[in-house]
Parts: sequence; C-alpha cells; structure tokens
Amino acid sequence: MNYMESITTGQVLLALVLVCIALYLSFYFKVNLEKDILVATIRAFLQLMLIGYLLTFIFNLKSPIYTTVMIFFMAGIATYHAGKRGEAVQGSYWISGIAIYGTTIITIGILSGFGIIPYEPQMIIPVAGMVIGNVMNAASLALMRMHDELKDKQNQIEAALSLGASPRQAANPAIQKAIQISMIPVIDRAKIVGIVSLPGGMSGMILAGASPLAAVRFQVIIMYMLLGSPFLTVGIAVALGYRQYFTKFMQLKL
Repeated sequence: MNYMESITTGQVLLALVLVCIALYLSFYFKVNLEKDILVATIRAFLQLMLIGYLLTFIFNLKSPIYTTVMIFFMAGIATYHAGKRGEAVQGSYWISGIAIYGTTIITIGILSGFGIIPYEPQMIIPVAGMVIGNVMNAASLALMRMHDELKDKQNQIEAALSLGASPRQAANPAIQKAIQISMIPVIDRAKIVGIVSLPGGMSGMILAGASPLAAVRFQVIIMYMLLGSPFLTVGIAVALGYRQYFTKFMQLKL
C-alpha cells in the first residue's frame, strides 16, 4: 500500500488546523471572510467526496460511454459557470458552451486519437478535468474583458464604423486586448512551471511513487495541452462574442 492509500480520516481532520489558522487570521484582521471560508471548506469536502464515489463507480465500469458522459457533464458545469461570469455579453451561455465543448472535444480527440493518453477513465477523466477547469477560466475572463474593452473603446469603434470599417475591423483593438489579457495568466504559469511551482499532475505522480523523470514527461504533455487549449477557447469565445455587440446594420449596441 502506498502513502496515498494509507491516508486516514484522522489525518484529513488534522489538516483542518490550516483552515483554523485562516479563520483566526480573518477574525483578527476583521476582513469578515469567516463564513466564506467555512462554506468553501464544507463544499470542497462534500464535492470531493461525491466525485470520489462517482469516479470509483465509473472506473470500475471501464466503459467509454460512461466516461464520455462524465466528461460532458463536467463541461456542462464549466459552461454554466463561465456563462454566468460573462453574462454581461449577450448569449454568454451558448458562447461559453461552444467554446468549452469545442475545445474539450478537440483536445481530448488529439490526445486520445494519437495515442498520447489512452481513452480509459482513470487516465482521460483527470486530464479532461484539467482541460475543462483551465478553459472555463479562460472563457469567462475573455468574455468579461471583451465587454469592458468594447465599452472603453466605444467612441473609437463608432468612429471606425462611420468611416466604413466592418464590425470586425472596428472591434479588432478591443478583441486583441481581450485575448492578450486572457492569455497572460496561462503563459506566465507555463514560464515558471518546474522552477517556482511543481504542477499538481507531476506532484501527484511523484507522491504515488512514479519516478521524477516519468512525472516530468507526463507533465510536459499536460503543460502543452494547458497552454494550447485556452487559446482555442478564447479565440472561439471572442470570435462569437464580439458579434453580439453589432446590429445587422453594422451599428454598435451597448
């Protein structure tokens, strides 16, 4: 039995000491985050326990159908949250859905289609979770940033339209800025990986007993995936999103 299998309930409860420290500091500095910390702690426990039992059930079935259903369910939850954060954009939910589902299908299709990661529940579901969580944040950030940029540049866009520019040409500066800002966290994370931080996938493999070099090879695949997939999501979201700000007569609507 490896270390991960030997973790006891008592050890999990002892880890709550760190949460107690956070609660004390919140109370001491009077930042009023105690309720949020408690809710987050309880929700995290319940959600992780639920997903633990669900994944155990799916792993035992070893069915590609149930595996696919699980991935689509995860993408659906991500779509809802991304759409909710970006709801200032008209049609944010269906835009997020196309961007997140499209990116997930393409990314998983490439990884499994080329035999990089087997389409087995123990392998593909955790990887899909990394993809979906990453692109969810990228989609919501892109929509929010695009909305803000279009509002800030309203006068320039209307001036460009009056001079005969197409909506795409007029909105291009705002689109470029939204993409740049959305991708900065992704690129920065890739720059410091292995130097400032050890990624979760690599750390998990090492804790499970894999050699550091084997963990590194797997993590390189994951990092390339996490670097490319958000760009695809952002591109789809912005390409669909900016169109919602223009009428069929090519007039800006905010």
